[in-house]
Amino acid sequence: MQEKLNRLLKWSEKYTRTDMLYLANGGFWLSVGQIISSGSALILTIAFANLASVETYGTYRYILAIAALFSIFSLPGMGTAITRAVAKDNNNAISLATRTRVEYSLLGTLVALVGCYYYFLNENIELSMALLVIAVTLPVFDTFTLYTAYLLGKEKFDTHTKYQFIIQLVSISTLILALLLKSNLTLILIAYFVPLILLRIFFYFRVTKGTDASDGATELNRQTLAFGKHLTLMSLPSAVSTQIDKILMWKFFGPAQLAMYAISLAVPTQIQGLLKRVDVLALPKLSTGNASNADITRKWFIFTLGTLPIAALYVFLAPFIFYILFPQYSEAVFYSQILAFIIILTPKTIIRAYMEAKGNSKKLYLFHTTTSITKIALMAILIPTFGLLGAVWAILINETISLILIFTLMRKGT
Repeated sequence: MQEKLNRLLKWSEKYTRTDMLYLANGGFWLSVGQIISSGSALILTIAFANLASVETYGTYRYILAIAALFSIFSLPGMGTAITRAVAKDNNNAISLATRTRVEYSLLGTLVALVGCYYYFLNENIELSMALLVIAVTLPVFDTFTLYTAYLLGKEKFDTHTKYQFIIQLVSISTLILALLLKSNLTLILIAYFVPLILLRIFFYFRVTKGTDASDGATELNRQTLAFGKHLTLMSLPSAVSTQIDKILMWKFFGPAQLAMYAISLAVPTQIQGLLKRVDVLALPKLSTGNASNADITRKWFIFTLGTLPIAALYVFLAPFIFYILFPQYSEAVFYSQILAFIIILTPKTIIRAYMEAKGNSKKLYLFHTTTSITKIALMAILIPTFGLLGAVWAILINETISLILIFTLMRKGT
């Protein structure tokens, strides 16, 4: 049966012009990994929706949004740069990249401490303690995740998935325990950050054991670091735009509406996350291959056709899902059904992976900056005016604009 399946996949390659055996094998493990990640996120959302008050969940999401903004100091773009380098058999850049990330993240720690002191002076102890947790954990929270980039560059998708499963299992168990014990927000945040940090450090040293631990400051490695910094810089507007909706919802409408908004996004974004793993799968192959614009367009079209029934099915099932899992958030069903449209727009990530593989920093700068500034502007205008519905429309409009833009940039000559 396996031989028949392999023949079928090989036969389909003349139409898809894609290594279908690689896609089936790597795609299986990445899909399993994303299912674990999405399932964990969904379980946590269900736990917060049923074990915590609406205000607590809204505040928790607000603080995570702040933490995500501070994570820009840890150079998140370095992950893609390492995956690209490792795919080209440059294995000794990871140690230097990790040290660089730790050094830069210390700047974020200083800023977070200033914010902590500010809220303390204003007698907002809850937010002051939250920023203290962020400040202490920032230098080690994201910096040691480069082991995942290394594994993806080596196409070790099975190992990546197994490690991810262990991390998610421990993290979700700790958080649910904190919720069951009716812990305060500070303890919930500690339960979120500490297990992730310890496991990431352990797996980092396990994976990178045997790689060159010396300075490794070769010209090739310097180019990798420079590209990682470029990717981080271009992702700065994106980082702000990704979190600005939560911050504005909190500011204008409070934690309850932010919780409602987060719940409406929960399932569509998890489905989108599952589909987005294709770009992770594609990056190592595109970094070493010779795909053309026409090849990428064909892959995007086939991918998009596959998302249509998924989005339609979710629109139909959404009322039942909310009735069973989120009974306190029935008002969010309508908004969640509208957000199903982002599922159809997800395949554009394969075009972005194609541009990352080519190392075209100029086009990527333009894409990330334009779409991020557009999203920030849309959120700033539509959320204060229309509230939750404004945030939903801002997402859909921006996703459509980003699809048009990335196609235009791909077809445009260098």
